[in-house]
Amino acid sequence: MQLGDWVEFQIIVSKQSKGPGSTPTTQNMGRVRRGMVIGVRNVYDVVGGNPPQLANPQPVLIVAVSLHRAYRVFPHDATLTNPPTPRRSRQRRVTAPAAQTVVHGNDDDDWHAVDDQALSLLIAEQIGNWITAGQMFTAYDITMALRIANPRLIIKHERVRPLVHEVMASAVVSGLYERESASFNSNQATRYLPIEA
Repeated sequence: MQLGDWVEFQIIVSKQSKGPGSTPTTQNMGRVRRGMVIGVRNVYDVVGGNPPQLANPQPVLIVAVSLHRAYRVFPHDATLTNPPTPRRSRQRRVTAPAAQTVVHGNDDDDWHAVDDQALSLLIAEQIGNWITAGQMFTAYDITMALRIANPRLIIKHERVRPLVHEVMASAVVSGLYERESASFNSNQATRYLPIEA
């Protein structure tokens, strides 16, 4: 499995206290969940002491099931699956009067709105593409890529930016990417850079 793959799983990795330390264990969630692999990291047995010692590294997948939740899953407990099909939202289409020129772009008068759930899926898929390619990017890069890939949708950067930062918080915590502040002309932005393995 690789970054950007969609997987199904029912068993997650949790921590079990063991004397003065802890050990990774598994927990059955009771139902099958589906998510995108956004990182890989190791879990360890923690042996008591000062400082505590780490032993027995085991790789786990970091699987995001939503913008706000990710789980650690042993690779043998995950099964490859197809990405979800975005739900079709009710979309209204307003045609411009014949005498008026329609300007192509994200103009509310002739474009389809996208709901939060569909936008979240589009963002997660686009971020997965950039992570899989090992590229650095900003939230604005994701916005522009979404506009190019979905030319008839209204995609406003003000909606995309916070969602990108929420998704990438998991990638930063997992050690897959790091963030830095970057200047573009007179504007400041957060740039995400892949961490070399």
